[in-house]
Amino acid sequence: ADFSAYMRLHPSRFRKLAKLGRRMWRDHEPEVALLEVPKDLDSELDRAFALEAAGWKGTAGTAIDSASETASFYRSVARAYHRLGEFRLSTIALDGELAAFDFCLVHSKRLWTLKCAYDESFRRLSPGLVLLLWEVERSFELGLEAVELLGDVEEYKLAFATSDRQHFRFRAYRRRPGSMARFAYRRWARPALRHGYRRLSRQSGANGRAVRSSQPKRGAVVPSPSAPA
Repeated sequence: ADFSAYMRLHPSRFRKLAKLGRRMWRDHEPEVALLEVPKDLDSELDRAFALEAAGWKGTAGTAIDSASETASFYRSVARAYHRLGEFRLSTIALDGELAAFDFCLVHSKRLWTLKCAYDESFRRLSPGLVLLLWEVERSFELGLEAVELLGDVEEYKLAFATSDRQHFRFRAYRRRPGSMARFAYRRWARPALRHGYRRLSRQSGANGRAVRSSQPKRGAVVPSPSAPA
């Protein structure tokens, strides 16, 4: 129906986030940008990616700036969609320090959230989750059809989502050494590595950190008024 109806889906959780948002305004000097078109794209990306690299993702080597190829990819995506007028960056700054950001696209009347991070020193305020709730509200105001959370199923995504979609991949391998080696990697080695990564993420992401995977398997969707329930 509308944002107020959406808030009633999980009233206790969303009320807590709304309360944390009010605490930001009470105890700090916040600067909030929701789904804004960056005026200085490169400098704002530098600031956002530096924040991500300063946290647990940087320690784990999974931050955008941890690999030049990854950084080049995300910057090229940002520039391409910026030229199309579809790139958006949402941020919360507290007392002049960037507390959270969300790297987004607005495409086909949907908001696509690609990358997020927050300053771990503000963990008690859950700035990443507060920012996401504010983005959902802004998406209602803009009349967008959905907020696409993307990536693997995570507890926080299920708390925000009103529906989901499953994605399946089918791969076939020839009976040749190279192909069978790739099959063995995907069948046994890769799941073990992913399990270890997720375990590290859960340990580092205690107390409500929002973690997003770059390997999508399932998409969580938040419909707005024009989308079916």
